[in-house]
Amino acid sequence: MKWFLRVTGGLVALAALIVAISFSSYYRKPRFPWERLVLESAALSSSVLYNPYADYPPAHRFGIGVGFKEMKLDPGNKPDAPSISYTVDLGLRGWRKLPGVYKLDSSSGSDFWLGEDNLGPVILEKLEIRQGTGDRFEAVMDLDFRFEEAPYRPERKRFVAPIVYRGLGFIPPTWTDPTTVKLPQAWGVPSVDPHWSDEQVRTFLKKYVDLDEYEDLTFDRSGDEPVADAKPKIK
Repeated sequence: MKWFLRVTGGLVALAALIVAISFSSYYRKPRFPWERLVLESAALSSSVLYNPYADYPPAHRFGIGVGFKEMKLDPGNKPDAPSISYTVDLGLRGWRKLPGVYKLDSSSGSDFWLGEDNLGPVILEKLEIRQGTGDRFEAVMDLDFRFEEAPYRPERKRFVAPIVYRGLGFIPPTWTDPTTVKLPQAWGVPSVDPHWSDEQVRTFLKKYVDLDEYEDLTFDRSGDEPVADAKPKIK
């Protein structure tokens, strides 16, 4: 029994030492100069995205872009405007039910770039979208700044910003080697060739998006692939 108590006591002491070292290391790092990080804008759009190589089936996914005002960390550096962006699946076929609270997983991350410096990932842990007027909302973003590539201590921050939903956009993917692309039939992808017809684009999008929540699709064929866009239909 005594040997058990000695081993247990040793393990507890070791765990306490590890916690103390981690705690000390955390507070030895300087804090990021948060007073310089001023949110300037946020934007929201959506598309149907998929990738057979990454087990990423088609879904109506939302893109969130967050821009900050120009800043610099070192006096000798040129000011630059940092930004972060996310692509998330909120489980929605349209945009009218956007208001709600969404707890996201650890894969919802974006690198935090300031000029040519990557300061490390920023995880979008929770997103709350509050009802506004028409296509305008308010976004509350709980962000975990990891600073894995910078000498700052990790911290969680909340940012609140007005956000406008810009609508639905879609470009058929272009594959480097189309002959190797294997797509499940259930996905409903008409072709690995990006030169889809307007009707093929419309039929594919309708499988994953409630197009009744949008104005009519418009097509731009000035490039190599068709670009389809639809503005949100406001009642």
